Amino acid sequence: MVNDSKKETLPMNTPEKIETFFFFASFLPLIYAVYKGFTGMFFGLQNFAWFFGITAIIYTLICEFVLLFLPIFCLAFQIQYAKKYFGTYPKVKIAARILIGVIIAAALFSSFFATQCWKMRFMPQIKNYLEDKYGENALENTSLDEPFGAAMIVKAHTPILPENATFEIHVTNAMDPIYDTLVNEFYKAEPDFYPELKIFIKEKENIPMDIDFNIVSIKFDDYKFGDDFTVLFERTEYEIKEIRVDYEKVTDDLVLELTNQVWEEIYPNIPVAERTAFDIKVSEKGVDAVTVFIHHPRNKKSEVDFLVWTSKWDGKSDLDGKKIELPL
Repeated sequence: MVNDSKKETLPMNTPEKIETFFFFASFLPLIYAVYKGFTGMFFGLQNFAWFFGITAIIYTLICEFVLLFLPIFCLAFQIQYAKKYFGTYPKVKIAARILIGVIIAAALFSSFFATQCWKMRFMPQIKNYLEDKYGENALENTSLDEPFGAAMIVKAHTPILPENATFEIHVTNAMDPIYDTLVNEFYKAEPDFYPELKIFIKEKENIPMDIDFNIVSIKFDDYKFGDDFTVLFERTEYEIKEIRVDYEKVTDDLVLELTNQVWEEIYPNIPVAERTAFDIKVSEKGVDAVTVFIHHPRNKKSEVDFLVWTSKWDGKSDLDGKKIELPL
């Protein structure tokens, strides 16, 4: 009995100190997973989404530690250490229990306040995103619902849309970490906006062909549903992504001539999307014949690909799969 009592009060030797260090270090994967419970884990098998709380902790342990291999290894080491030293060093046992208690409490806290954690992380980003895209004044009367679903989608109410209409704000982990559906909902509410804006853009950019474009942003500012939407045309930032031309008869020479014309006279003078190729869609009497893909210039050159729609068009072309370079 005396020897046991003395052993409990003896200091650890160097090997025991090293083992104790690794024992407490073995909780780091779990601590990191709990941290992700607060900051969020972006994960999904079919539809990717942000998760917080216990779900985020589990996904982190599975996905970031090779299907639980490291956490299981750490748990086995912790059990072995506890059996070996807890009876000898009760202070270590108490410290371990305190650490485990703190980890469990933090994990539960992250679950109880998952929505609040999401808001703390993303609401400032959402606010800045909306202000940059639609104007600071456009948010004065905009309200956001509580985020819902695993993806934490936020429904927003704004006087830009009809009274009972809403748009959605999605937070992703992709190239565009935040995107929304306000412009699409605005199209539905004002079906004449897009075609009239197209006419405005063609006249402004002096493009005689039909076009397709993406809207980057609209500075709605103090605009409200029912106002004259033509005031928004000058406030709209857009990217032209496609030109469409229809001929009675499509030939390779005609396609190449059109490509050079667009490249020299139109492309340099219009805003185009830099992330995707610029398309020229050539059709014959309304049937898609050839699509020309002009890739955004890199390294002082621009490459062009051709696609011939053999499944739709019964004409002939030697351009399918061909690549050429356009001079800058």
